[in-house]
Amino acid sequence: MEDGVTLAYCLRVAGKAQIPAALRAFQDIRYERVKAVQKTGETTRDMWHKADWDRVKEDPKSVQMPREDWIHGHDVEAHVSQVFRDSFNKFVPSLSV
Repeated sequence: MEDGVTLAYCLRVAGKAQIPAALRAFQDIRYERVKAVQKTGETTRDMWHKADWDRVKEDPKSVQMPREDWIHGHDVEAHVSQVFRDSFNKFVPSLSV
């Protein structure tokens, strides 16, 4: 969902004439957050695959799916509206939207 909202915003604000720059801005905006979210998946995978199953029998919550508030509480629309201009202008500085 975050990708869809970010991409739609970038394309709408940049306009048809600047689709390549909008796509570069989209990638620039999303890269670090996507990388961080993927890292949480690796951590969860490791937790489950390396579980001490005797401990899990005693405490099933030890392998409970973590709920990361920084992931689930993120307001992607507010974020993209704050960072789009700077990101887009990296790729088309002469237009400056």
